[in-house]
Amino acid sequence: MRHKKQNPKIEYLNRYPGHKKWINTCICCQKSGYDPKMPEVVTIRYYGRDDHPTHIAKYIRFLYSPMAVDELGRCDECRKASDKALSEDT
Repeated sequence: MRHKKQNPKIEYLNRYPGHKKWINTCICCQKSGYDPKMPEVVTIRYYGRDDHPTHIAKYIRFLYSPMAVDELGRCDECRKASDKALSEDT
């Protein structure tokens, strides 16, 4: 029986669930992208050192494109569509 290969984005986040904090997901369209406020180099606590640099940010930027969400959790496209729909109703 052949196993279906999983999406590399999902596979990465399943392997490292702590890195999900840098991923934004729109509540309307469910698209995902990395938080543009993510630092260039993500550091972790490693063997007693507080600022061990990692390749986390580099790899997340490789897998995802930047996507900002508003305070309601909507991406720019969904926010604009919602605003347009509300303005047409009035």
